[in-house]
Amino acid sequence: MKAFALVVIGLALFVLPSRSVADSTSNFRVAYLSQSHGYPVCIMDAMTLANACPYEPEEGSDGRSLAWSPDGTMIAVQQELFDNGENVGARILVLAADGSDHLANGRPSPAVVTGLARVEGRPMWSADSRRVAGIGEGGIVIANIAGGPLDVLELGEVGIFDAAWSPDSTQFTVGRADADGNAVLVLVDARTGAQRTLLDFAGNEIGAGFFNGISWSPDGQRILFTYSPPPLAPGPGGASQHWIVDADGSKARMLYNSPVQNGLMLEARFSSDGQFIAFDGYSGAIRNVFVMKADGSDVHQLTHSATGAFGPRFDGEGRVLYFDLDTASEINMITFDSDDPEHGAVKALLPGIEFEWAPAPGRLPAVADSS
Repeated sequence: MKAFALVVIGLALFVLPSRSVADSTSNFRVAYLSQSHGYPVCIMDAMTLANACPYEPEEGSDGRSLAWSPDGTMIAVQQELFDNGENVGARILVLAADGSDHLANGRPSPAVVTGLARVEGRPMWSADSRRVAGIGEGGIVIANIAGGPLDVLELGEVGIFDAAWSPDSTQFTVGRADADGNAVLVLVDARTGAQRTLLDFAGNEIGAGFFNGISWSPDGQRILFTYSPPPLAPGPGGASQHWIVDADGSKARMLYNSPVQNGLMLEARFSSDGQFIAFDGYSGAIRNVFVMKADGSDVHQLTHSATGAFGPRFDGEGRVLYFDLDTASEINMITFDSDDPEHGAVKALLPGIEFEWAPAPGRLPAVADSS
């Protein structure tokens, strides 16, 4: 389950206040999807709350997930397309993060980069910000931001749960089902599509299952993922586990095992230096945000929500964004201090779904939007 589905169900739509946004550079930009109709793409400064919405979706398109380009100049958005309420496709479009009408390469912004190919999941950027990928039917679809034909890495007629591009853009980690329905984690060469099994869960105490939230450590040495084992993964009654494995397939170990069997897929993210992992887990029956060292030690609870906190994301300076259902402002921020990890200052931001820290400082959009 993605945070998108967990947050949208049962929530009323909010209207963001119109703000005067200076044409300035910020170290704390956050891209998010507003809860307005169609889920516009908005950008805010997490410190000043300056806010602007540079992209209003076309009628019949709903944003589901987003990702910053590594250079911080673009945002890729995965959208579902509808016609009279029927889902008719899914695509990735790319827009300029500063609100301008063109991308850095001169292509108009926003640009649909995947054409008619149906592409699911969170967009995945190459390290040079020139390509963006998504999960297609039977493989991985890779689009060149400058235009041209799509590259498709065919993975066969198997289920693909999640994928992540390596930091050096040479390979993908893919969580999928094999021909027998067993869950496997594979490495896929980003140029040839050749596959190598990293972890095979068949025949052990894990068995089949469902992957979510695959990510690489910044140095490319380790892979973090969330796994929901059978028999009901990821349906009601399923559990979630956070795992880590070295990039060569060695030292696979479970970092966290959910004590609550409620079917919700949890999330985990590395800090920018790869030394810590922020994750959602359970404090009693309530989901909250925790931080631990990347080896699984020194676990600390960061949030103490009475109704649920989840979906943590680190920035480069120890700040953690997360959803909190205690407040009307679902996006909250807590400052993580490794010397005093349990006493971070909490700041409420804005209502929204699906958010990501910018990887680099940049200019905020100059024109505010009231979406």
